[in-house]
Amino acid sequence: MYPYPCYFSIAVATSVVLLNPSVNLQTIPLTFAAALAQTQTSQEQETEAARLNEQAHQQLAKGKLREALTSFRQILVIQRAINDLPGEAEALNNVGEVYKELSQYQKALDSLQQALAIHRRINHRQGEGETLSQLGDVYNSLGQTLTALEILEQALAINREVSDRAGEGETLYNLGEVYNSLSQYNQSLSSLQQALLIRREVGDRLGEGRTLQNLGLIYRQLGKYAQALEFYEQSLAINQAIGDLLGRGRTLNGMGMVYRSRGQYAEAQAFYQQALEIRRTIGDRIGEASSLNSIGTVYAKLGEYSQAMEFYEQALEIAKEIESPASQESALTNIGGVYYSQGKYPQALELYQQALAITQSIGNPLSEGLVLNNIGGVYQDLGQYSQAIKFYRQALSIQRAISHQAGEAATLNNLSAVYLKLGQDFRALESYQEALKIRKSIGDQAGVGATLNNLGLVYDNIGQHSQAVELYQQALAILQTVGDQAGEGLTLNNIGIAHYNLGNSVKALESFEQALGILREIGDRAGESLTLNNIGYLFSTQEQPELAIIFYKQSVKLIEEIRQDLRVLSREEQESYIETVAETYRSLADLLLSQGRVLEAQQVLELLKMEELREFTRNTNSESQTIEIAMNRREEQTIQEHSSLIALGKQIYECQQTRCQQLSQLLDQRDVLTQEFNQVVEQLEQQVRDRLTQDDAILDPKDLSRKAREIVEAQPRSVLIYPLVLEDKIWLLWAAQGGIVKTVEVPVGQHKLGETVLQFRQLLQNPRSDIAEVKATGKQLYNWLIEPLAEELQKNQIQNLIFSLDRVTRYIPISALFDGEEYLVENYAISTILSADLTDTRDRLPPGRENTSVLALGLSKAVAGFNPLPNVPAELDAIVKHPSEKTGIYPGKKFLNSEFNFRSLRDNLLKRQVVHIATHGKFVPGRPEDSYLLLGDGEKLTIPRIETLQDLVDTHLVVLSACETALGGSDQDGVEIAGISYYFLNRGAKAVIASLWLVNDASTSQLMQQFYGNLAQGTAQEPITKSHALRLAQLSLIQGDTATTNTEERANIIPISSSETTSRNLSNLSHPYYWAPFVLIGNGL
Repeated sequence: MYPYPCYFSIAVATSVVLLNPSVNLQTIPLTFAAALAQTQTSQEQETEAARLNEQAHQQLAKGKLREALTSFRQILVIQRAINDLPGEAEALNNVGEVYKELSQYQKALDSLQQALAIHRRINHRQGEGETLSQLGDVYNSLGQTLTALEILEQALAINREVSDRAGEGETLYNLGEVYNSLSQYNQSLSSLQQALLIRREVGDRLGEGRTLQNLGLIYRQLGKYAQALEFYEQSLAINQAIGDLLGRGRTLNGMGMVYRSRGQYAEAQAFYQQALEIRRTIGDRIGEASSLNSIGTVYAKLGEYSQAMEFYEQALEIAKEIESPASQESALTNIGGVYYSQGKYPQALELYQQALAITQSIGNPLSEGLVLNNIGGVYQDLGQYSQAIKFYRQALSIQRAISHQAGEAATLNNLSAVYLKLGQDFRALESYQEALKIRKSIGDQAGVGATLNNLGLVYDNIGQHSQAVELYQQALAILQTVGDQAGEGLTLNNIGIAHYNLGNSVKALESFEQALGILREIGDRAGESLTLNNIGYLFSTQEQPELAIIFYKQSVKLIEEIRQDLRVLSREEQESYIETVAETYRSLADLLLSQGRVLEAQQVLELLKMEELREFTRNTNSESQTIEIAMNRREEQTIQEHSSLIALGKQIYECQQTRCQQLSQLLDQRDVLTQEFNQVVEQLEQQVRDRLTQDDAILDPKDLSRKAREIVEAQPRSVLIYPLVLEDKIWLLWAAQGGIVKTVEVPVGQHKLGETVLQFRQLLQNPRSDIAEVKATGKQLYNWLIEPLAEELQKNQIQNLIFSLDRVTRYIPISALFDGEEYLVENYAISTILSADLTDTRDRLPPGRENTSVLALGLSKAVAGFNPLPNVPAELDAIVKHPSEKTGIYPGKKFLNSEFNFRSLRDNLLKRQVVHIATHGKFVPGRPEDSYLLLGDGEKLTIPRIETLQDLVDTHLVVLSACETALGGSDQDGVEIAGISYYFLNRGAKAVIASLWLVNDASTSQLMQQFYGNLAQGTAQEPITKSHALRLAQLSLIQGDTATTNTEERANIIPISSSETTSRNLSNLSHPYYWAPFVLIGNGL
């Protein structure tokens, strides 16, 4: 399902009150005006004030607001100098009006409040009414509509009391704007109609033209486009008759908006262009920015995003030049909308956040609510539903406070879509119905269409599919009328889903293809990917797997494009998005495996694993290359044929809506293309059947991916095993040397597997757990994950198992699985890889002792908040050998306690083949700054600092003899198992040994000494691999009779009472608790 959210871009509309006639004079600097005020006679000062007034209004007419502000402030100086209180109040009124147009609302209020005080002091009731009217206009611009309404009612009463008909007309005009802001369109029309009659009565042609413009605006918002155009045309005639170029530009822009709302984009563009030329001619910079925004919006509606961006950026540049925050916010919101439509969510968020900061800085709650709504929409698409709800509720709170009904309905609509995603169907239904009621009451046609679409989603979810289709069809008719192509495409997709649910696959496919044509044309990648996924699913249920695979592949390719753009987002935001699309990858892999196309499935799994790792670790600068979903020639041909069919289908769809005369010819063309497409599909299916009789894979170019092939060929008798965990089954995919690639399907679902994994892990983490229960649970997992391959492993004399684990299987040490007689590690050397792409097998650890240099670092003493690790000194001594010492194995350096700091680590990395770190450690998923290894000086080596290490290129192995360095939680679907290990691998280390749970200090020390002793036994003729050395060390604990005293565990453990830490003798170290947590990740050679 794909709920259709409505997002708003705020267009700039300005109206400047021209208070007096004007003549053309030059600007005088303010300081000079102040000096003149002191030297000129009263008569000269009055003459100068009149000249400046003329100049100011000419500057206003050209959109030169700051110059006009300077002129009005010069007048204010003069009026104060000659003690002309009425003149001072009028100047303050004009200063306040310009501040309002500059979106400096507090300064506007200050000036107007001063003017109001003067009018009241001198009992100038007419002036008081005019100023109150202006104050109401400012409060409306601030979104404080109820305050504005109250003030304007006061102004209207005064206008009528003193028989100021012109003032009454202005106040009624301002009331019309307030009612429009409140989405009370009938009241708005009533006020504007009254204002129009008065302005005609008093001969205010300029005001008449402005009022006709606003009447056109209201009728456009009501979807009554013919009436809207009538009013705009009347306004245009007045503009031309009185030479009002400023008004003409605004009227032409308004006419363009009508045509845009009707979906007549060419006509809209023509009017916008005329408006732009006029505004440039007269120097109306704010108007120019508005027209550029409008032109950009047309291109955005047409899906021509690069063109849209060009115009939006021009608008933004002008807005910055003239320092107009409102114009900047409009352009930023529109640019953010383009990024959103392209699925470029990080960029959209950044732009929306900038716009939000502006609305908050200028105190404009109306725009603030709309931008908050847009931000919520981004988080909704990312699957960050709690964040989406947070921003929607903020928007809703503001919109209700200022009685902005249109915004309230839009936010309710979007909030309902989130409830629907969360499975709260009836809560969604309630909110949608509330939004629909509001939108119908205010005559918001486009909003009604969007809400009807979303109501259809709810009814489809609750099983009332016929009712859903009916609602979708109503929505579709409205969306077509208002020209909302994006909404039309998404609604057609939803109609397809409802038809599928009704069992009508033919109609479902037809709707999906119509949706695909529209979404592809306008460049909606997220919508297109979703519809491709739906088509793939439809074909899979119709037993046409070859076609299903093609559409799933296309869907994944688009998802990858979107995910490339998400790399700059936080880990949580990226992870939420992957959760919304991961099933497409798994569905594709499942389908490929069911068709025996194993190598292609392996590519898909690699791709999913790489993206999970990148997103989980916030690795936004990974140097590893993205794996592409490959298509063979037949598949590419099929896609091309289908694209032609889709393009023609869109033409037919549009023709059917308009009842064009070419419909019969188009249908003939479709019949021909359909026959050609069906022939290509038959050829594709035949090719698949032919190839499957010869090979396990359709794709020949790489067989296994290059990296996976390197892994299995680097060491004889190795296999690479991929478990793929699905809702109802497990696929075991395995590959060995010689191009052997096979799969086995195991009928165990994710839930049952997860329960058993959790039970097994709990048993393993407790050294006192019943060993019989441990083995029984390990045997169950062995039966599912290993037994299906056991015969092949034995037949091919396999010795080394390399796992690329999936989902919950990552939480357990595979070495501890039990075959009924022995643990898995007793028969195989075992290692894991995070992904084939991250594994470097080009080199191996040099054999013998002298060719390997070790850097060993450790902490043994107690540090504030951490217990001592008394076995660490012996552990380091047993590993590093100095010429003067008898103990030790490898040459190198060791740093203990205070000597172990960041510098001693960083400065000694170069040319070290092994880096051994024995200390406390912890990994916190998603919070690199809180994940650490504890340095000997008490400082924490956090992940951001690990990422600065440059000299790990020679390092074959990093051993993290610390606690939980391969695990940091249990709610991430297992992807967090990468832990701190990932960061060392990503900095160049070939392999890492890390631990899955709290590790006993004494057993760890013993296992590590055994491991290095085994590793050192290798020779050039008979090398010992890292994985084999670890296996032998683990066997020494499993099979030995050694016992140890229970010492502190390596972790961030706060000291507890002495009675709890009393040493006690443990039975022996054969329990998996002691030897199983250590896992080798990466190159096991």
